[in-house]
Amino acid sequence: MLSLALALAACSAHPARPATVASPPPSTSLAPTHAPAHAKATGRAPAAASPPAALATPAPVATATSLASPAPSAIASPVPMAPTAKPPAKPAKKHAEPKPKPTATPAPRILSYSLSETNFHPGDRVYGSAKTTFNVASIEVRIDGYSISMDKVGPGRFTLSYTVPNYPFFVRGPISILVIARNTQGAATTETLSGALE
Repeated sequence: MLSLALALAACSAHPARPATVASPPPSTSLAPTHAPAHAKATGRAPAAASPPAALATPAPVATATSLASPAPSAIASPVPMAPTAKPPAKPAKKHAEPKPKPTATPAPRILSYSLSETNFHPGDRVYGSAKTTFNVASIEVRIDGYSISMDKVGPGRFTLSYTVPNYPFFVRGPISILVIARNTQGAATTETLSGALE
């Protein structure tokens, strides 16, 4: 008994090394790893589980409802028509009254005339007068190229006051004295007297 106890004590003092056995590699699992339920709580949050690989989802098949619906056809709204213009009323016919024909202006007439002298000398003072119809506007006395206008003093009444100027000797001799009466339209009548420059 004593020897068996010594042998056991010697074996316990020098224990034999156990043979190393290769542990099999851990099997790869597609399932996500979860923390063990009996893991002790630590100050850090457990690592989030990695999401599983995304599986390819089949493309949706186009249905009849997904087809493009036809655009609604535009309905033209009726255009309002412009009111028809009424034809203008015809003006009443006016009866044109006949216009009176213009009466012809009677020709001017010299009823009478007189001169203080008909033989003239340089420096002589000549007086004259004339009576005419009322339509006479002016009277001109023309002596050998010299024109003298008579003054109108009333309807159909004219007077003259004239001083004979100096003239050269070679114009001396017989002359014609013209008394010309005119109306406003320019119609004229003429009376002629005989005289002389002396």
